[in-house]
Amino acid sequence: MDVIANSAFGTQIDSHNDPNNEFVTRVRRVFEGFNFTTMLLAFVLPVWIWKFLPSSFHPLKFDRDDFFRDVTRNVIKKRKETGRRYNDFLQILMDAADETRHAEHLDLAE
Repeated sequence: MDVIANSAFGTQIDSHNDPNNEFVTRVRRVFEGFNFTTMLLAFVLPVWIWKFLPSSFHPLKFDRDDFFRDVTRNVIKKRKETGRRYNDFLQILMDAADETRHAEHLDLAE
């Protein structure tokens, strides 16, 4: 989990020495009750059917209070403010978004 948090968000955690870290507990909560059969159904059933199923049936307990979304937005904001770059997946996504905006701007200028 530590490697994934670092690779994806550039976030340093120590899940072995700090198992009560909020990031660690949130990740564990997402994967509670993971069921392969239900996960398989998630790929087979149309999206509109999931809206009618109880949340307990969903294959993963997604981020219902937007914790991971907020963490990601805060990391992006901080990086833009400081100009600091990291070698992680989030930085790759940020760079791709910047390149897309730049390309769209060039297309509009032509």
